[in-house]
Amino acid sequence: MLWTGDILEPDMTVLSRDDPDATYVTEIPRLVVEILSPSSRRRDVGDKRTAYRDAGVPSYWVIDPINPRLRVWRLEDGEYVEIADISGDEEWTATEPFEVTIRPADLTRRP
Repeated sequence: MLWTGDILEPDMTVLSRDDPDATYVTEIPRLVVEILSPSSRRRDVGDKRTAYRDAGVPSYWVIDPINPRLRVWRLEDGEYVEIADISGDEEWTATEPFEVTIRPADLTRRP
């Protein structure tokens, strides 16, 4: 549950927990990632993005596995600003909350 009272289940959450053995998460995630599906598409880029913004989540990523695409927002002055929108074989390198280079097509390829 976010401090705003919203109960959401992100597909991936990155934390910087001081106590890795804690039973409950009591901090704001550093990054939340949602993977779109036909049934969640509208909610993930609408209501959930607003809830994560209001809770102060500094980074929000949305991955579309059907048409490989990554959209990235960063919280600036209480609002999300889109800092990346890449698709297919395009690459983008994140610097926060950790450094990683991502190519959307690689997220859906099978070995």
